[in-house]
Order: sequence, then structure tokens, then C-alpha cells
Amino acid sequence: MTSNFVLPFVGVVLHWGLPRIMALLVLSTFVGALAHYRACATVFPDLRRGMPFHRGEFRELIGFGSWVTVSSVIGPVLVYSDRILLGALVSVTAVGVYAAPYEMITRAWIIPASLVATLFPAFASLGTRGRALCRMASAVLP
Repeated sequence: MTSNFVLPFVGVVLHWGLPRIMALLVLSTFVGALAHYRACATVFPDLRRGMPFHRGEFRELIGFGSWVTVSSVIGPVLVYSDRILLGALVSVTAVGVYAAPYEMITRAWIIPASLVATLFPAFASLGTRGRALCRMASAVLP
């Protein structure tokens, strides 16, 4: 993941063009995928012998993967459509004024999201005591 940011920077410092930087990113992705495969094959040796092909499972995977692909394409369009409209209707300067605070706020969402991801399973495992803790926390928090 870090290579997605570091490698273009290195390419710019070396005065490479966009095609060379893109080739470097593709190569980096391939090397990362190969490293992940080797790590998985070490933990799961059956991967080296190949996996049996099941037509029914393949259809399910394609069905699920198509929805993941559609949401991965539409998600960023929806997230950035407000900026496109703002730039078209008001001005590009307004996009700069709007985008910086928006990014700061949305990046700060990682804190409550990580707390929820950590605390919810912990409270759920406590049963009725967990519900009591949630009620106490909601009474204290605004």
C-alpha cells in the first residue's frame, strides 16, 4: 500500500513520465500479489497443488464480484460528485475551499469507526452487562 504513494514520488523525482510510473505501479502490484500468494502457500500448502473447479461456486463468486465491482466504481463517483457539481455551478476556487475541510472531517471518522469496530464485539460478548455499559456510555456522551 505504501508503494502506491512512494513509487510515484520516486518516479517524479527521477523525472520519469506517466507511462514509466504506471508500469512501476503495475510491477509493484504484481510483486505484491506474488508475495501474498507465496505467504498463503506457506500457510496453506494445498494451494500449490491447485484448487478444484466447481461451476456453482464460480457463478456465486462472479455474482458477488460483480456487485463489488459496481460498488467500487460507483462509490468514488458518488463521493466526488459534489465537488464536480460545485466546480461546475460555482467555481473551481469554491472546490478548494470546500474540499480541504471535508477531507479533514472524513479522515477523522477513522477514530469513531475504529472504536465501534473494537467496542461493539466486546460489548456484545458481555450480554446484559454489555447493554448496561452501552446505556451508561450513551447517558454520559452528548
